[in-house]
Amino acid sequence: VSETSRARAERREQIKNEILFSSEVQEILGFSRERLRQIVQAGRITPIRKGIYLKDDIMAFKKSREENK
Repeated sequence: VSETSRARAERREQIKNEILFSSEVQEILGFSRERLRQIVQAGRITPIRKGIYLKDDIMAFKKSREENK
């Protein structure tokens, strides 16, 4: 395996650990698809691409919701 292939595989794994798909976000936050859409439209969560979110953003949003209960 070349150095380039190894580096790409490591980067791919790193990215997998840093992003979440909509279905995962819905599960973590306990939101329906519609509620997630509303939160995104309101600008409270910003996807990096349609249906893809940064894990740090989602965890920060969850923490802020828990602190405000």
